Amino acid sequence: MTTHSYHPDTHENGLADNCERCLEHAQEPFDNLDDENLTNLIIRVQRDDLPRSSNEMTAMNRVSDALRLSDRLLKIRDRVMHDLIIDWREGSWPSRR
Repeated sequence: MTTHSYHPDTHENGLADNCERCLEHAQEPFDNLDDENLTNLIIRVQRDDLPRSSNEMTAMNRVSDALRLSDRLLKIRDRVMHDLIIDWREGSWPSRR
């Protein structure tokens, strides 16, 4: 894991460019960001805000993709989705064996 370069707080100013750690956050926002930063990104995507940096644009694109996928999954009947999630958690999907 890399470290942050000196820059303003990401919670208020977004992910900074020229920071290796912010680049890692941008590439995998769901794995690497804390809840507050992730929530801020989701809100910015929903409001269609312009990104404040290249790293924030990358993260916002990842969040936008995930929201589109989530919307599609929510259209699947609740019971079928529930059963699929249980199977996945238990490792009973063939691809997880």
